[in-house]
Amino acid sequence: MPRTSRLSNELTTKEFIAAEIVVLRLSQQESFDATKEQRLNSMDIYKDENGLIRLKSPMANREDEYDFRHPIVLDPKHPLTKSLIEYTHQRLNHAGIHIVMSTLRERFWVLSCRATVRSVIHRYIICKRHRLKKIDVIPGNLPNERIRDANVFEITGIDYVGPLFLKGSQKAWISLFTCAIYTGCPGF
Repeated sequence: MPRTSRLSNELTTKEFIAAEIVVLRLSQQESFDATKEQRLNSMDIYKDENGLIRLKSPMANREDEYDFRHPIVLDPKHPLTKSLIEYTHQRLNHAGIHIVMSTLRERFWVLSCRATVRSVIHRYIICKRHRLKKIDVIPGNLPNERIRDANVFEITGIDYVGPLFLKGSQKAWISLFTCAIYTGCPGF
């Protein structure tokens, strides 16, 4: 669309889609040489009317979105692919590898998809925290006062709370005596 015919500085949907097609086509031209590309020889691919390399998937006869039936082929080493994976990962709130892969495959076919998504996702610190294994904490030894034989309430702990303000400007305090040797509550 010519610049002079634009009424505002905002992109229209047609301009956005046209720009997306140009960027994807440039990415494929930088990554693939259709005559010499070994990675694409084993795949059933074709060029669409926009010049994009697409995959003829087994679901071509299914009544679904065109991009789903014929995904756009992307090179895993291209910066656009990595940016697309990062964007999808963030948009899905740092989802795991499988969710990011299935979301990407709705429109794109990334060669070596699992390894590429894994390498991009594993760089995120937020995601590293969720993957960390929990540390097994070995409990320390109990102090002698807690393990020696003693009578009930011979060794105690006292918790003191107060003052608590009651109705009518009254105050109350709570003292809680806890046996450090035996636990449990006697039946009332």
